[in-house]
Order: sequence, then C-alpha cells, then structure tokens
Amino acid sequence: MRTKAVHSGFIMLIIVFTAVCLFTFASIVLVSAKQTQKQSDMIVERQMDYYTACSNAQAAIADSLDKNGTYERTFIINEDETLHVKYIVINHSYRIQKWQIIDMSEWTPDNHVDLLD
Repeated sequence: MRTKAVHSGFIMLIIVFTAVCLFTFASIVLVSAKQTQKQSDMIVERQMDYYTACSNAQAAIADSLDKNGTYERTFIINEDETLHVKYIVINHSYRIQKWQIIDMSEWTPDNHVDLLD
C-alpha cells in the first residue's frame, strides 16, 4: 500500500499566505486606530474651544447683571464657528433668549459626478 505524502511546498504556501493575511490585518487595524485617535483629538479640541466660549459668555452675563436691558453678544469658538448669545437682565437676574452656534465657514457643494473616465 502506498500512502499519499503531503508535499512540503504546500505547507510552506499555507504558512506564507497566513503570514500575509496577518500582516494585512495588522496594518488595517493600525491605520484605523491612528484615524480614530486623530478624530478623538479633534473632538476634544473642538469641545475645549466651545466650553471656553461658553465660559466667556457666562462671565459677560455676570458682568452685565448690574444694568437692566437686552444684550446680544458674539463669542469666537474657533476660526469657523461663533457662539451667539442673546439675554435679558431684569433685577440682577437674567433669562437667555438665544444660545446658538453659528457656522462661519463657506460651504460649496460638490456637484461633479464622474460616471465615465
């Protein structure tokens, strides 16, 4: 009786294929992790800018509690956004009428569609 022998070339091919698959998967995971970290950093920076503008708005409201009236102020969040606040002061208390983030960046739609190159 003859037994079929497994060729060593086939086993080597499986090992190389597995190594290439593992390397590809590791590369994809690394790129994804770096992109997620970059997005997280951008979100943290934007939130810090927003809360700084909110703090400045609260300080401005506190400074104007001595005089009754309606006030409108704008505070810079970053180069693309501002915080617009409108409030009323009556007898050393205030009521906020508007607390709005306004996007100052220019938006141009991309209407170009490449169907055939």
